[in-house]
Amino acid sequence: MKLRLISFAILVGVLTTCIFAVPASEAGETYGNLRGDWAEQVQDWLTHAAMKSPKWQSQREAIERHIENIGFLLQGASLARRSGDYAVASMNMRYAIKTLELGVDRGFYRRSDVEPLKLIIAQHLPARA
Repeated sequence: MKLRLISFAILVGVLTTCIFAVPASEAGETYGNLRGDWAEQVQDWLTHAAMKSPKWQSQREAIERHIENIGFLLQGASLARRSGDYAVASMNMRYAIKTLELGVDRGFYRRSDVEPLKLIIAQHLPARA
């Protein structure tokens, strides 16, 4: 029971952060622009988010590799989705979300900067996986 309550509290906190951290117009514009092969746009967003991090100057190469890894996963998901392999597309998108979380844990980005992006990726998950 306590675990459910804690999980619910965390979920409410994350959603509240998402709602108030990014203006709705910015998140909506981004969502509208993420069509087709959108891995490059995601990488651009992450690069801008990473530039706000205090680790950008000292760990720039590691952060750039991290961003490229996320782009690679999303490109793989896009290709898999086009070929009808929804299980692989879903797996790659989930790995991209987990990799984003790892970047937040390492201090490459602020959670408030990447949380809307995680939600957008989750919304793009194939329903047939």
